[in-house]
Amino acid sequence: MCLHIEKSHIKLLKYKVLRSVKDLQVSANALSDPFLGHPRYARDIVVYRDFPKRHGNLIQDAVAIALASHPGGISALRKRFPVLSGITVEVDNLFVASNGQIFLFETKRQFDTVRDKGEPISKLIEVEKILIAEIKKVIGNSARPSITCAYFDYFSDRNPPRIESLDIRRGKTFRKEDVRVFSRAEMNALIGPCFGAWLKEFDAYVGHNLEQNLLDEGEVAAVREMPLSDVFGSDDSEVPVILGDVSCYSPPPGQLLFRTEV
Repeated sequence: MCLHIEKSHIKLLKYKVLRSVKDLQVSANALSDPFLGHPRYARDIVVYRDFPKRHGNLIQDAVAIALASHPGGISALRKRFPVLSGITVEVDNLFVASNGQIFLFETKRQFDTVRDKGEPISKLIEVEKILIAEIKKVIGNSARPSITCAYFDYFSDRNPPRIESLDIRRGKTFRKEDVRVFSRAEMNALIGPCFGAWLKEFDAYVGHNLEQNLLDEGEVAAVREMPLSDVFGSDDSEVPVILGDVSCYSPPPGQLLFRTEV
């Protein structure tokens, strides 16, 4: 499948990235002190102390944009079950696989750093209950869609499937349940190479802008955008960015940005 990403979504994500870099610059300047040595040390402290949280929020935004732009995203579920159009799904990501299985994902920058790993899944299970109830209203009481609540561990490159036994809250009680933790490679396999291609573009954009604006040895100046690629390039065009590979259908000539390596 291909991702059809609206330029307005990319523009907003770019703004959030540059806003985060600017905020880090401000924090670094506040820490700078002639008696502490070179300002580079203040910038290093800010990057390692403050950047992970901001980066985690940006990652959630980037993943949400990808799945919202995919034929298997929330729009697919609403098309299949129109009653869901009025439901707010408070999850990072919802994806419907080609076999009809529904995935509710909680995206984390680094899964191993999450303290209470069971609570996010407990909340997803509450969403799962709502989805099941609403879907049954549409296609009958006997219907029970296959729904999986799982983590997406953004920086994991683990190949074998990872299963974690977590304390899951159901009502007022807790019990141990096995929860799937998807790595980047597993998400690419589930969703398609277009997903991995988008995240590579996003990673490159964030990394390059952070390096050029905060990690260089020169004076901290106004934030300068470093687009790097056509995906995060000019905002002038209103034509959606289409990411895919040779297995995708053919959009109008010149619109498909082929990315076969993820």
